[in-house]
This record gives sequence, C-alpha cells and structure tokens, in this order.
Amino acid sequence: GGTLPHTVFHSEVVTAYEIMFNQWLIRGDPKVRLGTAEALGFMCHCLSAEQLETQLPRLLPGVLSMYKREKENDRLPITLGLVQILDVALREHRLVTEPLLPTVLSSLHPIACVAPSFDDHMSVRNYNEVIRCFELVGRYFTNELLGFLRMRLEQKEPIGRATSLNILRHLISRLSVELEGKKGLVVSSMTPLVNDQSLRVRKAFAQVVFTMASQGYVHLAGGQTLIQDIVRQCAIPENDVKKFAEAQAKKRIPE
Repeated sequence: GGTLPHTVFHSEVVTAYEIMFNQWLIRGDPKVRLGTAEALGFMCHCLSAEQLETQLPRLLPGVLSMYKREKENDRLPITLGLVQILDVALREHRLVTEPLLPTVLSSLHPIACVAPSFDDHMSVRNYNEVIRCFELVGRYFTNELLGFLRMRLEQKEPIGRATSLNILRHLISRLSVELEGKKGLVVSSMTPLVNDQSLRVRKAFAQVVFTMASQGYVHLAGGQTLIQDIVRQCAIPENDVKKFAEAQAKKRIPE
C-alpha cells in the first residue's frame, strides 16, 4: 500500500493541537510543558496552510515566552520546537511571519548570549539550535536580520556585541548565496568595532574577520581597516600589556 499524505489528518491534528497549546503548554508539570513545546513544532508540519497561518501569531510568542519561564538547563525542547515552527513558517508563510520577526529576534538574542557549558552536550546543542534559528531567518529575511544585528553591535554590553559577532560569523560561513550582494553592508557593520576595548569583543571580532577573509569580504572598501585592526591586536606594545595587568590587579584589591 502507498503512504498516506499528512493532509489526511488535518482535522485530527488541529484538535490535538488546540488542547496541547491551550492546556498542556501552561500546565504545572515542567516535563509536560517542555514536551508539548517540542511536539507543537513538529505538529506544525501537519496543519493545513490556513490553520497554521491562523495559529502562528499565537504560537510563536507562546513558545518564545517559555524561555523566561523555564530553567536555563531545560531549554533544549523549546528550541527544538521553535526550529520546526520557524522552518515551516519561513518557507511557506512569510507574509504572516514577517510582522513577528522583531519578537523572534529580540527574544532569541538574549538566549544566544548565554554561553554553553561545553561539558554538557544538551547545553551545547541548545546553543547550536538557537544559532540555527538565526540562520533560518537569514535565509528568507536577510536584510531584516542584518539590520537587527547591526543595531545589536552597538549595544553597550560587551556580551551583546560579542554574541552578535558570533551570529554574524555563522551567517557568513553558511549563507554565502544570500549574502552575496550584501558583503559591503557586512563590512560597514564591522568597522565601528575597530579598537573596541572589550577583550571578549576583540576575540569575536577577529574570528569574524578570519571568516570574512575566506569568503572574499576583506578586499571591499573598509576591509583593509579590519585587517589593520587584527594586525594591531597581534602587536600590542608590552607597555600596554603591563598597564592592562596593573589595572586588573587594582580591580581585585578591595577598597
């Protein structure tokens, strides 16, 4: 016998979806909530186009809000569900998804700021899947994502700038086709970070420039400035190193 198309189950799936979204997603048991978040993502592939378009304005904010409610170590099921939701929403329902992008990006960026514990594979996988969400958005809304990251590169907190650089590095290595006509914009987004005082940001900056060099960015206008900054970082005067060490020592001395 042949395989039944998933469209056969639209009415049954939407009934189960309604119960899970309206009741199970807000239940007291964390295992039920987290399992529901992941399951809802996969169920999106089985809803009709009309059903999903109706649900997306509730579903995306509902799943994203779980990041604030659940423990940091329990976030992987939320992210796995979110990847599935974004996958189908961005591929097939871009008009409905576009107004939700600010909520998606502003909710995910703080999650990406949390560095994974490399001795915990669940933590590492969650981080990788969060970055994958940005990649999915970048495939269909490249300009919007670059504009968002450009603003975040101007954040006061170094962790916000460094995280935005890490996301940008991933996009440069994975979205070469989508970024082909936007390389100049990427370079101009990087130039304000030349001479950044944060070591965390400097490290992320250098990693992005190395990735850009292999993708043909640095020969564009402004690219030489980025290279010169890397060279300066490799040749920090010994006196500057000494001053930095002294400043760090003073911070450790109690008043």
